[in-house]
This record gives sequence, C-alpha cells and structure tokens, in this order.
Amino acid sequence: MRKFTICMLTAALYAMSAMACAGMNSYEAAEEHRQAGRCDEAVQEYTQAMEHPGSDHELARSYYFRSLCNEELGRIRPAYADAYAALRVSCYLAATERTRRTRPLSYVIGPAYCQREGPTRLERLGAGLPEQEAMALREQAEKELPKRILDVPLPE
Repeated sequence: MRKFTICMLTAALYAMSAMACAGMNSYEAAEEHRQAGRCDEAVQEYTQAMEHPGSDHELARSYYFRSLCNEELGRIRPAYADAYAALRVSCYLAATERTRRTRPLSYVIGPAYCQREGPTRLERLGAGLPEQEAMALREQAEKELPKRILDVPLPE
C-alpha cells in the first residue's frame, strides 16, 4: 500500500510539474508563432499566457503582441481592446519604481509606450470605430485587468 501511495504522489507531482511548465511556456510559444508569421496560433498562446503571466511585463507584452496579431488578421476590435489593455498595464509599469530600475527605457512596454506609442496606437486603431463601441471595448478590457493596474491613471 505504501509503494502505491508513493507512486501516486510521484505521478501527481509529475503531472502538476508538466502543467506548470506548459503554462510558463505559453508566452514563449506565442512569440515563436508570431515571429514565424502564424498569428492565429500566436493569439491563442498569448491568451493562455495572460491567464497566468510570469510577470506584469509579460502581461503587457502579451496584450501588445496579441493586439499586433489581431490587427494583422484584420480583427480591429480585439486589436483595439488589447492595445488599450497594453497601454493600461504599461502605464502601471511606468509608475512603479522597480520598473524604472529593472527595465531599460527602450523596452517595448514601459514609460515610452505609456506616454507616446500606446496612445498613438490606440488612436489609430480607434479611428474607424464609433466612440460608443470604443468605450465598450475599453470597459471590456478593464474587466480583465487587476484593480492595482486600473488605479494608475492614463496620460492625458
């Protein structure tokens, strides 16, 4: 009986370890798909990566790159929502001291994205959307984000 219990516990640990590794690799898999031009697969992997991001930086990059892929696929509404979420997370990151100390300013997501590239991208994507629809997409994106991120104001 003891050997059976040990075997079952070992099997359970291996299964949990495999699931954890699979979740941790979603972002990397998405990046490989995106760089290979397979945006459909990348969108799916970025979505999985967002469920359990390794960091807030990974969350921001997942939203940003999923937005790029959705735009490339002609899906402007999801691209807009993701661009807005990427902007919100990047502004949160820009407002934290640890971000300024640990990430270079040329990093894709951070202070520069919050202040310049993010708002410009959002405006460009939203140009063809009615204002009410754009507002609804922003509200939908906010529902997915943690409150701590939403507490940081966007640039004006």
